[in-house]
Amino acid sequence: MKMDQNRSSDQCFRVFILKDDKSATYGMPITSPTRGMFIRELQEELSRGNAIFARHPQDFSIFEVGQYDPRTGELTMYESKTCLGLVQDLRSSLDETKN
Repeated sequence: MKMDQNRSSDQCFRVFILKDDKSATYGMPITSPTRGMFIRELQEELSRGNAIFARHPQDFSIFEVGQYDPRTGELTMYESKTCLGLVQDLRSSLDETKN
């Protein structure tokens, strides 16, 4: 079942994936209540520097792909995934706020 990505539910989590552009592979799905919370969590991981996307941020793209409803266990994919940008862009904005 496909879902319009503009429609949302308060009980649903958004589903995101990171694509390793260098290896042309997608990572495991990550859920978060909102896009803003996901971006904040990703920035925290970038600050820690342990994850591969933190060490090579220029190689990773961020996508929102669907919603997950924990009440029903249903994972609903959007008609098309939405690119939210590059991890490098988040790294750059994080570096700017530190200065």
